[in-house]
Amino acid sequence: MQKDPRFRNKTFAQETIRAYLSDYTATLQECLASVPQGVLDAACQLMREVRSKGARIFSAGNGGSAAISEHLGCDFQKGTHLPGKNSLKVQSL
Repeated sequence: MQKDPRFRNKTFAQETIRAYLSDYTATLQECLASVPQGVLDAACQLMREVRSKGARIFSAGNGGSAAISEHLGCDFQKGTHLPGKNSLKVQSL
């Protein structure tokens, strides 16, 4: 039987809400810092090209990952909106 992968999940500080959010934020910053800058730049450039061509980005997930896919689409559409520019079209499958 395969070992439950949740043993790798980080548990954040529980003493106070401030401690929890501080620990969560620090972990998020560590994760972001672990992604090479060139990869982030390339992803940003690709999204700019997709938007300028009027093309669409598709995302997919199964189970809980489907919810993440839906949130990605929503966040990318509203979070990348620039006045006077086409919206980024993102479709969750």
